Amino acid sequence: MNAVRLFQAGILLISTMMLCFELRADNKSDIAAIILQIKEHSDKAKDIEKKIVEKIYAMKGTVDNYSNSEKELRGFNGLGRIEVLQLKADRYAVEREARKIIEGQINEILELVKQWEDAKTQIKEDRKLLSLRQKITELETNVKDEKSVIQLNKENIEYYEVKSDATLKQISELPEVYGNSAAWRYLFDANPDKVKDPGDTVKKGTVLVVPNLKVENEFGNL
Repeated sequence: MNAVRLFQAGILLISTMMLCFELRADNKSDIAAIILQIKEHSDKAKDIEKKIVEKIYAMKGTVDNYSNSEKELRGFNGLGRIEVLQLKADRYAVEREARKIIEGQINEILELVKQWEDAKTQIKEDRKLLSLRQKITELETNVKDEKSVIQLNKENIEYYEVKSDATLKQISELPEVYGNSAAWRYLFDANPDKVKDPGDTVKKGTVLVVPNLKVENEFGNL
């Protein structure tokens, strides 16, 4: 019974923690939903990674285009003053436009990185949540199993009130008990609070726990 209470206390503790996540569905449906959510966030993170790579290549393309344009505008030899000023103005315009484009691309990459980090953080939270849900399911299963064992033990136990002072061997030999003096060990193991030594005399009126050996034999034949 202490084991059942311990399991119940564990479930109560973890269930209280789960309230923080505002989950209302049963564990099995929650676990399936969380697994699906982890997959969705993982797919999202991969998609963002691809976009980041694409943006980086696009920014590299912008830099390359600027370099080519800047090369085309080089060379002041043989130009008049006005042409030189015009060339400088064109070079400045190209540089300013390239810088504007690159700054925009950098901001887009930073935003994508933030989204990627958010997705990764959510995946971690989902995995923690999944672990908690799985532990709850495991605890609930253990509690059910423990209750089943306790119920089974109750059904497999009988009681015998000693009619006259006798030893465990004498009691075990009685037809209404085991009908076999060699089975005294079962009585001794089942009644540690009433019989301290196998050779002790059990007083009249003592109620002994008598394990059902027939049930044990059935399990032994499986």
